[in-house]
Amino acid sequence: MKRKCLLFAILCFLTLGIKAQDVFSKGAIAVNATVGIGSYSGYSIGIPPLAVSADVGVVDNLIGENGSIGVGGYIGFATNSYSYYSNATLSRMCFGVRGTFHYEFDAKFDTYAGLMLGVYTYRWNDDYINSYIHNSSSMAFSSFIGGRYYFSESMAINAEVGYGFTYISAGVTFKIK
Repeated sequence: MKRKCLLFAILCFLTLGIKAQDVFSKGAIAVNATVGIGSYSGYSIGIPPLAVSADVGVVDNLIGENGSIGVGGYIGFATNSYSYYSNATLSRMCFGVRGTFHYEFDAKFDTYAGLMLGVYTYRWNDDYINSYIHNSSSMAFSSFIGGRYYFSESMAINAEVGYGFTYISAGVTFKIK
């Protein structure tokens, strides 16, 4: 693990002088649509975690002109079901704001890391006792790393790993500006 971190740090310093072709910079708008996996083991998956997030570039030309900062929003939805004595469904939603730090190693590859703060909402529906329904909410915090590989100027595939609404997600990115 230490070797991988050292190799990553060396690669970062070697690429400081190389200017990527502004895959993500100030004024850029990128919208992600993803499907995720992870969390709530012990339940079967109803609807896998689906999410839409947006990222707007607010600061660029950081760290040798390859770094930038973005802010945006996140909306996610998923359901899980459980059947033992009764049939129960847990529906989860996540609403949050995200901050990201982008570093472009290549003209087509945008890597980023970030944090999200928001709200989780839960709806537990159980048919055991007169269709019991319970709603609750909690604070949402997420940390993640990800990347986007652009195969055209306005479209990319993306993947993220981290802790939060999902552990792993992948999908497509549409660059609007």
